Amino acid sequence: MGQKIDPMNILLIITDQMRADSLGMTGNRSARTPHLDKFAATGAISERMYCAHPLCMPSRSSIITGTTPAAHRVWSNGVALDPQMPVIGDQLSESGYSTCLIGKAHFRPYGFEDEESDTDIGAVEVEYEDNWINGSIPDDWNGPYYGFDEAYLTLRHNNVRGGHAGRDIEAAHPGAWEMTDSNHALEQNEWIGAWKSGLPIDCHASEWITEKSIQYMAREKEAPFFLTASFPDPHHPFAPSEPFASLINPDEIELPASHGASVDSKPPHVRDYLHGKIDKHEGWGSGADDLPSISERGWKEILAYYYGTVAHIDDCVGRILEALDDLGLSDKTAVFFTSDHGELLGDHGLLYKGPFPYEGLYRVPFIARIPGVTQPGSRLSDLGSHIDFAPTFADLAGQNALPSYQGASMLPWLAGGDGREIVNIEFISRYFPDLESATVISERWKLIHYSEAPFGELYDLEADPMEMNNLWDEPAVSDIRHRLETRALDDALKTRQRLPWPTAHA
Repeated sequence: MGQKIDPMNILLIITDQMRADSLGMTGNRSARTPHLDKFAATGAISERMYCAHPLCMPSRSSIITGTTPAAHRVWSNGVALDPQMPVIGDQLSESGYSTCLIGKAHFRPYGFEDEESDTDIGAVEVEYEDNWINGSIPDDWNGPYYGFDEAYLTLRHNNVRGGHAGRDIEAAHPGAWEMTDSNHALEQNEWIGAWKSGLPIDCHASEWITEKSIQYMAREKEAPFFLTASFPDPHHPFAPSEPFASLINPDEIELPASHGASVDSKPPHVRDYLHGKIDKHEGWGSGADDLPSISERGWKEILAYYYGTVAHIDDCVGRILEALDDLGLSDKTAVFFTSDHGELLGDHGLLYKGPFPYEGLYRVPFIARIPGVTQPGSRLSDLGSHIDFAPTFADLAGQNALPSYQGASMLPWLAGGDGREIVNIEFISRYFPDLESATVISERWKLIHYSEAPFGELYDLEADPMEMNNLWDEPAVSDIRHRLETRALDDALKTRQRLPWPTAHA
């Protein structure tokens, strides 16, 4: 247990594919986040929070299980989380909390290539889009789901066809389903994965999540609750609705300093990706197999529309936090803001996600405001990991960490103590079976070990924060490389699966 405090409400606001530097207060001149900046000024912010895996499903599974992907076994997108895996929602529910997830879950696949699932939960798969469209989901289904007593779902990204959101939005706004693709763009888009959406703002999933979250808090204000408000943006395609689509002028966008810089020191798969030689990957379907064709104007539109989508999220978060104040809940609610992983967004000329272990993809935003714990306006310099969320929530509820949790409560760190000295990040993907990697990050150094590969990556983040100079083969830092590789092996052993838990000595 960390610092002793009275159990309080827990509100987790999570986005999808949002960079740590997406907040205006980080110095990003393209960011328009006044509400998140104001929120950060009332709590603690860290620019060194890291995901456990840079893909949605493994990362989200780590957050609710408090374990690494190696332990919860969701090693790639498309792998369902075992329903028997202990999750934070169940622990909080058993201790008297009302638990609810509103928005994106993504604990199970969105579809099945063989059109059938052999791992159903109950009668049907509720995150399989076709099951909503063909009416297979009962009208009154709303959970329980992976530890949440109630679940109200969105599916996919920039899409209102499936889930509770799609059903509700289409009922209120007939025809909304058809308005999300680029055929309904307000202007001719330069690039296949970014456009000004013709979907009216009232039909947007982020609006639905916001209103549903406010309604839930009002309903449950007398009981302790654990609410996860999960926005599926700013994940690609980058397609904000007005007024956010026109908020940022592409002509005023500055491309990253590493954009167009030499990648000669980087592994061969980076160059292959840049040259369009990889045609199926984690950005598949959104044009990332043709990066060389993106013009400078196209890149600027990508960044402008990405940050326009972030601005919409900021507006939604502002309304949720305002409702928390209006309901008289702010003084007894711990609020957390993060994302499941980041976005490359032009760093080194790369886009989306995949086997590219760079800070834009691995670092995520993190703000925490906990009455009696965090100091307003504090900036945390130590490292943090998503596997620490579940133990922290248990600590806030006055509960001991489950034996399965591999992370640790962040409350001492958030109160002004020390954070992590090391974080570990795994990458495995069905699209990159030969590029399995383990990343170790310390205060100064980052090492990426690729399994059975003749190459690797090592960066001095203090001297080279943009990760331009790969030092892997430099003799002068061979001792640092050896030390970090040893640490990676040690941590891999420590984070093996510990379930089932022993019931006796022998």
